[in-house]
Amino acid sequence: MPKITRPEDLYHPVSGHPVETIANLDSIPIQENGEPLLNLADACSQILLRPFYKPLRGRQPLFARASVAQRLQTAQQWLNEQHPGYRIAVVDAHRSDGEQRWGHLILRYSLRLQHPTWPSALVREAANKYVAAPDAIAPPPHTTGGAIDVRLVGPDSKQLNLQGPPLKLAAARTDYPHLSERVRHYRQILCNALNYAGFSNYEEEWWHWSYGDSGWALRSNQPLAFYSRVARPKL
Repeated sequence: MPKITRPEDLYHPVSGHPVETIANLDSIPIQENGEPLLNLADACSQILLRPFYKPLRGRQPLFARASVAQRLQTAQQWLNEQHPGYRIAVVDAHRSDGEQRWGHLILRYSLRLQHPTWPSALVREAANKYVAAPDAIAPPPHTTGGAIDVRLVGPDSKQLNLQGPPLKLAAARTDYPHLSERVRHYRQILCNALNYAGFSNYEEEWWHWSYGDSGWALRSNQPLAFYSRVARPKL
């Protein structure tokens, strides 16, 4: 990872995407379209659901907007045709405002422990890079129901390694240049499926994809986003 001494040092785009700073995301207008959240277990019969935060959420299902669920099905259908036996696994989708604030707080605390000499602005900016700021004008992607975190599962039903070199934070970038050929191949399969379905990738995290939120609009040169914060249905 490059040496970090200032907040702006955190961002080194490698794919030509606009830098997803809070200011850039805040500049995207949002016209909420009222699309409902759907339980992915009901809406995406072919998709595997492996909630990453299950110990925190208990048995709560994963929810996403209806168009996100439809596009997940499209991505899986593409996989079925192009790479039979491979499956998309969703590990995180919609988050409540409380879950987003908690995740941001935990990451800031962890960064402070790791880097006690960093100024507060740098700690916050570093946290924003991996857990969207809960108090920004642009809603955090997961709170809109437009964002999903995914994995790729092979024909043997085992999750494939897409992580890259261990302890290399920069390896989270989708097109990190120092990946093994196997990891690069698996990432490309996942990217091809999700791009085909109309999702857009946050380039700093190979696993984070979205549709309809501010990040998707910025990356896709869309004039506006159409998902804002939305509450999960009461169970």
